[in-house]
Amino acid sequence: MSLLVVLVSRLHRFNLILLAVYLVVWSIAAINPIARSTWWLENVLVFVALPTILLLYRHMPFSRLSCTCLFLFFCLHAIGSHFTYSLVPYDDAAVWLTGTTINDLAKRPSNGCVTPMSAPVTPAGSVVG
Repeated sequence: MSLLVVLVSRLHRFNLILLAVYLVVWSIAAINPIARSTWWLENVLVFVALPTILLLYRHMPFSRLSCTCLFLFFCLHAIGSHFTYSLVPYDDAAVWLTGTTINDLAKRPSNGCVTPMSAPVTPAGSVVG
């Protein structure tokens, strides 16, 4: 029996769905990344960790929560490696989701309180307000 058949027979349906969705996300992220050499380097983690997790699944199965957290991490990692982390368009995604930029969201004081980010700062470095 092939290794793939053995792995599939041991994985739960939920985990197989997560793996399939991740492979689609990873495949899309692998198409024309910003810097191919950096993409290869950043994906060493995936090339080592994912097969290790799959091979150890028989002896050390993860909970659904753990698998979901790993799935989210690997998806975010695939997106980050595609854009070379510093170039990920976070602001574009934030505007698409919320209608405002991340900077505007971060500078908004909660409950009308003055925060160090929203208060004016004097040249000496002390906060006014």
